[in-house]
Amino acid sequence: MVNGSCLLDAHEFQSRLDQTQAAKLQAESDLKRATDLIQRKILSQSEFDDAQSKFRIAAAAEAEAKTMLDYTLIVAPFDGVITRKLAEVGDLAAPGKALLQMENPDTLRLETVNLVGTTDNSGRRSRNFKGRQIKPTLRRRRTCR
Repeated sequence: MVNGSCLLDAHEFQSRLDQTQAAKLQAESDLKRATDLIQRKILSQSEFDDAQSKFRIAAAAEAEAKTMLDYTLIVAPFDGVITRKLAEVGDLAAPGKALLQMENPDTLRLETVNLVGTTDNSGRRSRNFKGRQIKPTLRRRRTCR
């Protein structure tokens, strides 16, 4: 993941925004037509008021859809790797609730400890230059500021 990458994709919210934008364009077109007709005294005031109301409703629906889509935007705060998923599909996300655990590979380092005659949980064995087995462990690298 790169800093600023989108970590969540919400197609249904984007589709809803697309629908509301199309409805707003239609309402805007209808309002322009109604404005022209009322100036020529062909349209009644109540029909013109209806066209204005439909446009305002469509604009409000579009603003709501944009807001809802923005709520789905979760971006990577730094370059890194997702190491743990803490939420499942359908779980409620709330401020302060962790959804993912990320690590910056630049702050990790591999340390080896010489162990004789052991394997890690996966059953894999590694050998160092003297033929002894080693077990790799990951630890955070401490940085001085």
